[in-house]
Amino acid sequence: MSSYLQTLHTLAQAVEPVANQRIAACIVFKGKLVSFGVNQHKSHPFQKRFACNEHKIYLHAETAAVLNAMKHLDADQLRHSTLYVARVKRPFSGSTDWVSGLAKPCAGCKHCLDAFGIKRIIYSQDWV
Repeated sequence: MSSYLQTLHTLAQAVEPVANQRIAACIVFKGKLVSFGVNQHKSHPFQKRFACNEHKIYLHAETAAVLNAMKHLDADQLRHSTLYVARVKRPFSGSTDWVSGLAKPCAGCKHCLDAFGIKRIIYSQDWV
């Protein structure tokens, strides 16, 4: 697992779950970590632009990372950045351990990444 995914794995364990999801994302530009994002219970107009469902406009980790990166990067830099996404889950009911889960961006987040030209996306896979 890459060091960025490992960092996100640790961060995701610490966030409050949203619909049983613990997801963290980051934007990396030229090897430098620029921003983080986590799933939130808070709606946001930025997420509304990319939501698959008009009733589910809570910030996703991916869009939060993009939104935060826009404070530090211009459009061209953002286009040449990499998004890392990690999801953690319990391997079985009653477990206190955390394992990686599939963190492939949803259609709304993919739409956001396409809109900003972010083509390189690395996400965690399901633990086997």
